[in-house]
Amino acid sequence: MADTWSTKEWSGLTSFYADGIWTDGANVYYSNGSTQYVLDKSTSTWNTKTWSGLTDFDGEQIWTDGDNIYYSLGSDLYILDKATSTWNTISWTWSGSTDFGGEFVWADGSKIYYSAGSEQYMFAKDERLWFEIHWEGPASNNVSFYAYGIWTDGENIYYSYHSDQYVLGKKDSFTWLPKTWSGVEPYNGSNIWTDGTDIYYSDGFDQYILDKSTSTWNKKTWSGVRPYNGSKIWTDGTDIYYSDGNSQYFLGTPSAPNYVSYNNATEILSSVKTYIDGKTDEFTPAQTNELKSIFTDD
Repeated sequence: MADTWSTKEWSGLTSFYADGIWTDGANVYYSNGSTQYVLDKSTSTWNTKTWSGLTDFDGEQIWTDGDNIYYSLGSDLYILDKATSTWNTISWTWSGSTDFGGEFVWADGSKIYYSAGSEQYMFAKDERLWFEIHWEGPASNNVSFYAYGIWTDGENIYYSYHSDQYVLGKKDSFTWLPKTWSGVEPYNGSNIWTDGTDIYYSDGFDQYILDKSTSTWNKKTWSGVRPYNGSKIWTDGTDIYYSDGNSQYFLGTPSAPNYVSYNNATEILSSVKTYIDGKTDEFTPAQTNELKSIFTDD
């Protein structure tokens, strides 16, 4: 993967934030209140998107169970019909009560959880049932944490927030084990991101790359613009971007200008001169002289 962050130019929507980005698996969308767009990746153009059922919502509250797309905020609960771009209301069944927000949903690769402080639930997809769970950990039998500290290296699930550094034990164990890092302890898991190959931590001047084999965070130097905050990084499924208002970048170098060689340029200009010379019956002498002054040395 490239090591250079370059300025990105968008059309349609030019200033926006990464937390409004989401995908239905086929398209990439930006949702911020009544501002709703869909991305045309081929032209880097954001086109206005019209939804039915729900028209004013934020992308950070959208989540997936792997099959369906949901929007959840408080009592506003919807499921997306992708074929018709329609958000339909649904209801959840809870084993307890909570003020539900989609931003607190996370997955371990097979199961889906909701973590918002003391409110800890697991999702039974077929029944659309959220039931309360209790995590095991070194400090308490009722571990309390928020989903924004969760991240993965592709193999393990970690929780990083301030001095709390944990790794999730075996699947179905519901146990968080202490984790020790070398190099640096990531201050907030939300600033950890991946380019599909490597894992990075970006927080202001703190830029690191993870050596998974040794659990070591090594200093990382970027070319171009430094990604200030890892939580502002997103992907369209192919390329990596950084979006923070007017700061818009992509991970890669701009395409080189389509220059022609000197020999090719000479051939082109010679062809133009021949064309002009052969059209003296259509151009006035003044027009012929003007064209020659532009394209030739005559």
